[in-house]
Amino acid sequence: MSEMKLKLKRLIGAYWLEILLGVFTIAITAVAICQWGWLTKGEYGNGHAIRTLVFAYGAIGAFYALILNVRRLKMNEAGLFSDRLGRGVEALANEKKLHIRAAGVRILENLYKTAESANQKLIRNLFLDFICNQTDIYYLEKETKPRRWKGRVDIEIAIKILGELVSAENIPLEEKQKELDMMNLDLRNLDLSSAKLEGANFGQAGLQAASFTVAKLQKARFWSAKLQGTWFVNAELQKADFASAELEKADLTAADLENVKNLTQTQLDTAIYRKNTPPKLPAELTIPENRAYKWEKDENGNMYRRIISTGEWIR
Repeated sequence: MSEMKLKLKRLIGAYWLEILLGVFTIAITAVAICQWGWLTKGEYGNGHAIRTLVFAYGAIGAFYALILNVRRLKMNEAGLFSDRLGRGVEALANEKKLHIRAAGVRILENLYKTAESANQKLIRNLFLDFICNQTDIYYLEKETKPRRWKGRVDIEIAIKILGELVSAENIPLEEKQKELDMMNLDLRNLDLSSAKLEGANFGQAGLQAASFTVAKLQKARFWSAKLQGTWFVNAELQKADFASAELEKADLTAADLENVKNLTQTQLDTAIYRKNTPPKLPAELTIPENRAYKWEKDENGNMYRRIISTGEWIR
């Protein structure tokens, strides 16, 4: 019996408009039959009354035809969405050609703009799955060369776009952390400049020599992350969590570390910054004067950072 009720409920849910129009049509017909005198008598006569009744039926038919066209259009749009989604996913799965994967990222980005809310969530999940599947897990004990990191614009674009999409949505911080969960990933040397990654989880990730220049990283998690040589120039790191992160030679020039969490003076003393443009720090932390650098040309005429107090080159 309960199954019968469920089927009936689904049927009504799918065809509620047809049922409503049917009831309305029956009601008009019933009124016409029961009040036949309205059709044969009256000031305007029988012809006018019949024309009015026919017009009412015609209006109902036209309205229903409009509804059918809207439904047909939605079905066509759903089919088009599925087709474009399939092409985007197929491009992302291409193992041999980077530019095809990058094109797949752009296809999904454009599709996102016109997708419904549920489908937008699906596309964000596809971006995160792509990033995780195309990226090695970072293991310090068996550290190897990053897999084809040079020129991995597909990963860089995917992370930046995912950050843009998540930041544009009214999503609670806990949900942002899930949708931007890049924990344990090997992201060394990636260029993530200007990325919007508020609340992103980079816990235990390998981020050596990655660039977060001018990136928005408020409330991001970097606990136990490998940040040696990472660029945080002009990055916004308010309330970011650096518990147990390794910051040796990380460039904090003009970075905003206001209300930063779990950053110790010992960690800060291993980082570097450009002379006269130190990071903005909480009151309990002090600028390590001996970690300032300036840009200079080396013996080969190449521009590199050089720590003023020790003369050490940062290449």
